[in-house]
Amino acid sequence: MIVVAFDGGDLENEFQGLSIPFFLLKEKCFFDLSVMKKLRRLIQKESVRIIHSHSETGLFTAVIASLGLGVKKILHLHGLNFRSFTWPRKLLYFFLTHITDKNIAVSNSHLHSLGKLPYFKGLSNFKVLYNGIDLKKFTLNRGTLRQELKLPPHSVLLGMIGNFNWVRNQLFVCQAALASLQEDPNLFLIFAGSKNNIHPKYFQDCINFCIDQNIKDRVHFLGRREDIDNILSSLDIFVYASEMDTFGIAVVEAMYKNVPVLVNDITPFVEITDNGRYAQLYKSLDAEDFQRKLGALLAKTPSSNLNSSDWVKRMFSIESHINQLRILYATLVGCSTLPTTK
Repeated sequence: MIVVAFDGGDLENEFQGLSIPFFLLKEKCFFDLSVMKKLRRLIQKESVRIIHSHSETGLFTAVIASLGLGVKKILHLHGLNFRSFTWPRKLLYFFLTHITDKNIAVSNSHLHSLGKLPYFKGLSNFKVLYNGIDLKKFTLNRGTLRQELKLPPHSVLLGMIGNFNWVRNQLFVCQAALASLQEDPNLFLIFAGSKNNIHPKYFQDCINFCIDQNIKDRVHFLGRREDIDNILSSLDIFVYASEMDTFGIAVVEAMYKNVPVLVNDITPFVEITDNGRYAQLYKSLDAEDFQRKLGALLAKTPSSNLNSSDWVKRMFSIESHINQLRILYATLVGCSTLPTTK
């Protein structure tokens, strides 16, 4: 296995530190012939048999670079906002998904939604593969968020993890939890996630609401955080609101920690919580239903089974994800088993 990236980013150092070869081929433009030539030489030198891409532009570069080399191609789709794409980008997706050997959706509901789009309709080369969570990064340690925020030891913490953007709806969580925050002085709400510098409105609207409702001292905005295990270990209830999603990694991580989860009932969340068996589902954008379900969780009378870690281990572990990938790779190259790679 080798990893090729066409740009840097927040995780670049982690990739550089991997025990497998990592190559950074920085593209200057969409159709960068020099990068395509370098990639083609790399594909030949490393005897690459499968290209697995999480980016449509990256896969397009790889398709051109591997012409005539008989390399199998996989496109891993993660998003759903195809309707907002320009026509050239839609055509690129149409082209790529029709020439790949396999396209991957991250949940059954994701696949169902993709199947409704005209440029994916009728395609049979799709497979569902749940995202894999590295469970080794989570511990049984007690979180230290109360000490950090100088909150009373007996305080009750609600929390949501995710950057502020058009997909997530932190403002709704503030609005729906307002009555509980006003009634209970021991209740606090935290948000872990970055402000979007291009669209700061999503973050600022939350700040303004908390100021207007006089709950600014009860709601804490932590910004970007790496210590997700610490945050989840500190929470009494994990709350979440999403306008649109395809999987829900933060929700799965909270379930693995056996934190009571309150999440809206969009179809991906219904799926990953096993129809609400491992979480409390509330009707999307229904503040009254949110408040009722939150009240049940605060009273410790949830209707859901909170022993959700075994479910997550079985369905969403990185080991399960990799095992399924190995089977897919072996099938594509015609092997009964996939040999161990460096």
